[in-house]
Amino acid sequence: MKKSFFVLGVAVAALASCTNEEVVDMPQSRAIQFGTFVNHSTRSSVTETTEQNLQKFFVFGNYDDSWTSVYTNVQVDGGTVGAEGTVWNPTQTAYWINGKKYRFGAYSNGGNKIENAEFNATSRVLTFPNYSV
Repeated sequence: MKKSFFVLGVAVAALASCTNEEVVDMPQSRAIQFGTFVNHSTRSSVTETTEQNLQKFFVFGNYDDSWTSVYTNVQVDGGTVGAEGTVWNPTQTAYWINGKKYRFGAYSNGGNKIENAEFNATSRVLTFPNYSV
């Protein structure tokens, strides 16, 4: 009888150790970061993007149905163009919120910030009032 209780106790202990819910492959930081990826490149006569001509860009970001602002013309830098696995970090930290739908718009103007740039998340349009080339 003692042997049955001992075996039962061992079985309960073994099963109890399996009830811990661990999340695997969860990133250490939920901070929003950007990376580079080109899925369908196209041919054009546009200047090639290199480390020399892209060292930072500016981003707008919104989430949810009401398009709550996350980023408004925030500088993003630190990445390396064409280097796989590099991360571009916004100068203002924001974190992903589970279950929210995000939209981002970004631009680079030779490293210069366009102060009156605007992003409409609903229409997915970036505008630059009074901008000339």
